[in-house]
Amino acid sequence: MVGRRQATYYQVMHSQLWAIARYTLLEHLRGRMAASALFVLTAALILSRLLDGVAVTEAAALQATLTGAWLRLAMVILLSSAIIVSQVREAGDRTRDWLLAFPMPRSVWLGGRLLGHAAAAGLLALCAMLPLLGTAGVAGTLLWGAGLCLELLVCTCMAVFLSISLTQAPAALLGLAGWYLLSRSMAALQLVAAAPLLDDGTAFMHLSPWVLKGIAFLLPRFDLLSQGTDLSRGALGLATVTAWAALPALALQMLVYAGLLVCASQVDLARREW
Repeated sequence: MVGRRQATYYQVMHSQLWAIARYTLLEHLRGRMAASALFVLTAALILSRLLDGVAVTEAAALQATLTGAWLRLAMVILLSSAIIVSQVREAGDRTRDWLLAFPMPRSVWLGGRLLGHAAAAGLLALCAMLPLLGTAGVAGTLLWGAGLCLELLVCTCMAVFLSISLTQAPAALLGLAGWYLLSRSMAALQLVAAAPLLDDGTAFMHLSPWVLKGIAFLLPRFDLLSQGTDLSRGALGLATVTAWAALPALALQMLVYAGLLVCASQVDLARREW
């Protein structure tokens, strides 16, 4: 009897999890995400055509690199803003309170929302790969798209965490923008700090590299994901074996970072009272 009750309980939790995930994905598809993604893809195609007329040599590599940079930034902004606005609106109109009033653990609600947002991230990554197939080739586009999918997954977890913690859309958007820009530029900042042009011998000049290393330890290595070199090498027909070999280690790092963000979201969600 106890075993049957436990099986029934897990079946109910499983159905609730997938129902929330399906609702979250439909919310993205029925909202403005589809129209916004179409606008981003159209702008990417126009940019690619403009670069085709401007570039003198290696036009395909230049097209793929700059178009990929635009698509990566646009997809991150589109997904993160959609997630934060959705989460904050759900908290504002008390939909979350109504759902959590049912006999359902908060982890089920959080897992369902994360699965739905992650599915939307995967769809955006696939859409971003379409304009690049003609210029970067299949191998380069797949490598770049895999990195973008991991990047969007981590951004999804961070957006959910910030929307739960800060509860206000402007603060969450600013926090995510600062975190993302710092993650993208940390490698360059470390290079500048390691070899400054003007070294006046002060303690700040000696401590800044160590401070940046400590900050970089807390950030994901987005600079190694969805790189322009992946697209340019694919456009030139060069091998990307080394980049593919480094992808599993990067994927493991991103998944661990995303898991830590999910745990932090669960802790913050569990300590709140409604």
